[in-house]
Amino acid sequence: MPHPLENPDYDEMLVTQMASQSELFSSYIRAAVSEIDADFPTEEIWLGTFNTGKDQAHTQIKIVISRDPQQFLDEN
Repeated sequence: MPHPLENPDYDEMLVTQMASQSELFSSYIRAAVSEIDADFPTEEIWLGTFNTGKDQAHTQIKIVISRDPQQFLDEN
């Protein structure tokens, strides 16, 4: 039985590849992970606003890092 935070559709290497390409990204992820504990199992990193599409719609981007099975992101 898979771990409740695993999904066979995920590319588990994607975050590792991104972190190896960017020291800044890696430092943000490592800092957020170091803040996670039993009392606060989820951290969020706001990356900023990205302008998308021809209409340049403002879209906010964040990363959610969690060890809480109740926060399984595909299910929210």
